[in-house]
Amino acid sequence: MVNVTDDVCRQVGARVSAYKSLEMVSTAASLLTLPNLQANALRLETLVHLAVANASGKQTPNRTLLIQLLNEGLGNSHVATMEDPAEDVFVSNVSTNQGDMLLFNGIWEANDYYTQLIFEVLDFPGRPPYLSESRDQCLSLLRLSDAIAKRRGFNRNDVFPSDDKAPLKIPNTGTLETFSKSVVFNERDLESLGISEEHLGPFVLEDTSALRDCDIASSALTQKPILKLEGLFVVALPTAIGISIRHLIVERCEAEGQLSALGAVIERIQLLNVLNRGLFELKKDFKPIRITSPQPDSIVSNDEVLLTDHSGYFLHVLILHDDLRGILDSGFNEFVEHPNEAVEGLTSRVETVANYARSKARFQYGDTLFVFGGLGRGIMLGFDRWPDNWGCHFLPISDLNLLTRSRGDPLKEFLACMHQKSWIQYKGLKLNNINGDLNYFGYWRDNDFKCSPDEQPIENNVMFSLFTDFTLPIRKELRLSSDRHASQTPSGVYQIVERLTQSSYYREMREAPVYVSLDDIRNGRLRGVIEKPGINFWLGVDNDNRSIPDSMAYTWWSGLIELCQSGIGLISESCAIQNTQSVEVILSFCDLVPIKEVDPTSEENRGFVTHEEDENHCVRLQSNFLANFVQVENIGERLLLGEVFRSVLEQLESRGIQTGLNHEQIVDSLFSDNGIRLIHAFRGYDEINRLIFELDSEPKLIRRYLFPFIKIKMANKLSLQDTKTDSEKATKRILNGLVEGYWQEIREIIRNLNARSLVESCFRQLHRIQADKVQWNQTARAVQAIYSKYDDVVKVAQQRESERNLTSLCLRTITEIAVCEAPESEGEEATPRLVENLVDLVAVMIEIGADSDAVHSGFSAPRLSIEPSGFFETCVFQTKVATDSRRSLPPIPRESCH
Repeated sequence: MVNVTDDVCRQVGARVSAYKSLEMVSTAASLLTLPNLQANALRLETLVHLAVANASGKQTPNRTLLIQLLNEGLGNSHVATMEDPAEDVFVSNVSTNQGDMLLFNGIWEANDYYTQLIFEVLDFPGRPPYLSESRDQCLSLLRLSDAIAKRRGFNRNDVFPSDDKAPLKIPNTGTLETFSKSVVFNERDLESLGISEEHLGPFVLEDTSALRDCDIASSALTQKPILKLEGLFVVALPTAIGISIRHLIVERCEAEGQLSALGAVIERIQLLNVLNRGLFELKKDFKPIRITSPQPDSIVSNDEVLLTDHSGYFLHVLILHDDLRGILDSGFNEFVEHPNEAVEGLTSRVETVANYARSKARFQYGDTLFVFGGLGRGIMLGFDRWPDNWGCHFLPISDLNLLTRSRGDPLKEFLACMHQKSWIQYKGLKLNNINGDLNYFGYWRDNDFKCSPDEQPIENNVMFSLFTDFTLPIRKELRLSSDRHASQTPSGVYQIVERLTQSSYYREMREAPVYVSLDDIRNGRLRGVIEKPGINFWLGVDNDNRSIPDSMAYTWWSGLIELCQSGIGLISESCAIQNTQSVEVILSFCDLVPIKEVDPTSEENRGFVTHEEDENHCVRLQSNFLANFVQVENIGERLLLGEVFRSVLEQLESRGIQTGLNHEQIVDSLFSDNGIRLIHAFRGYDEINRLIFELDSEPKLIRRYLFPFIKIKMANKLSLQDTKTDSEKATKRILNGLVEGYWQEIREIIRNLNARSLVESCFRQLHRIQADKVQWNQTARAVQAIYSKYDDVVKVAQQRESERNLTSLCLRTITEIAVCEAPESEGEEATPRLVENLVDLVAVMIEIGADSDAVHSGFSAPRLSIEPSGFFETCVFQTKVATDSRRSLPPIPRESCH
């Protein structure tokens, strides 16, 4: 990366030799904690290395000196030109059994993921004694990182603007002196942090002579980032703490002859991570296929999975493992380059899998997704040949882990993006993207889900280059949406939690401090926490004997914990709590009788019994408690929430914390009237509604993120790119031609499907949409009461209703076409994925047909612009109608949509 023997580095080193070692090193190190300099970490780390190696004089560094060194010296050299935009958050976090520890990322990608992985290994039961000792040492170093970040006032996932290759804005000398103290620790500081000097020993660099001739990315300082100067501990490279922890464990295992065992454990953890988390969202729609053919003898160490959704799409996931000995040989900065025979083995394996997939009757296309494992080294991988009609995509396992933390269907969205990338490359467009497929995915989302720039023709010999600055926004979004961290329970144990409300329909609620415990979910238990200033409120459910269905238990629990957020906020605001208090309430459903056995006429056993249980209060609902939810009024909700808040207040008061509130006040603040219902245990006597609610899955609505590609693909097929017209005749001709193109494609698909299978699939989706509508209507008042303070509830409801209506129209259209076109006794089964794809095609066709009708009827000006890429806007008529309330839009004639 940067060798300190370069001429410019020698000159800078000569200048810093006149300055005091402690002051020069601590000042340079503290610059790595300035968020506006994140993109300049390479320059700063170079300066730190030169300061550690050379500073030995008597002068005190100041702002003028740093400006000269960083902006004039290193700033005018190749060191500055090697800087790239920041690609991740400035500060991330590692979750341990001691809580969250903050970590500076610097130039190292996924610093937190790989450091977290090391702690996962170190927490394995039955670990050897030398790893137990190493764990304490690593935790001590991590505590120093956390202390520095907190001294500087940072929080997890903080990110700030920074400019690479630009002149650095250096604070004044007084501020620099203050900042420099953030990386310096005396014995009393260490004692207050619970750190022993002995535990820091493996990370203290005693001999700095090697730093006069080294590459900064693999130097001794990156492995031992602490110096002891004048009796003080100085963290010279705060950004190398994660790297040094990883290196220590690899080095220790090598010394004990256990490096292969460490590699095997890491491979096992990462394989399970991919199977259980990375591919989890595909489980409903995809089925695994066993590959019986053996792999070539010479091939990169890997694990593989082959999946298909039975619509003709195959996904081949190859998890590539790393040889950890390479870390000891060349550090973390060097890319892994496999020998030619190993790469040839990979090519051969992909060809075997692709040929197997092609042998299946319904094969349409397939992808191989390479997932890079290991401890964070990059990889150089290219292929001289590749199967036709088979995509090739790459993700580090850290990015797959981050991507699939998001709720919804992030992996399906990523794969859709990759399919579009493959298509533009197949069409001949040359994509220059040196920063990986996540960078392209970030560009795609930032570009409104369009696979190339509007002005870029998708054709042979056209180059499309991407900068490296699309990874930061996507990583930032994914990190903030899930906000994974450790939260303390009343027993003092830390649990890993993720944001529960990240997929909320309401924008502000997506950032609400309401979290679900991943550890408990893995053990089949519902438990979550609301984090407010001074209070961590845990709410759990005990439904071990399945007195009510799991789906209903989740609905109750998730609704209650979201509603409790406001009440816990009131408690938090009512008193200043110095030290955060963790309190917990467990709702036990174990005594409830099944819903069919509830006696709504009986007044007996409709209450609860609350008792203290370890460090929480357990509210045990009596057998007939569900009878409280039969009537129209929200008696059941008030009883339940009242007891929850009474228990919270009682726990706080037992610790000497007075809030001045009572539980009835809190409940009244949540419910503006008695008709607001949160829990609907009974579906009523409507037979249609009862049948509808037996369908337990969410409706699959239109996927608007696919619409741009559907348009681009058809415009290119019909050679309509770069077309502009304001002629009514030409506009109608082009729009009608597009509709005809979609109609032919839709009809061709439907003619190959079994009519009964397709109609049944459409009706199942229509039923789910109706169930979704009923549920929204039932909870409308509660939603208005709970979320109106966060977002425009009416607008959100209107958007949801609009998407339901369009999806329903598409499903009914497909049903009608199926009756006329699909074979009754032959044809392929209509899989959910095929139906989804048909719905999206029909939706775009209907929108274009609506545009054509609007132009024909005079409701829209005859203007049409198809970009060189093939993209074009639809439903332009809606804007005109919306701004002219004196006109009403007539029904769209069905003929325009065939």
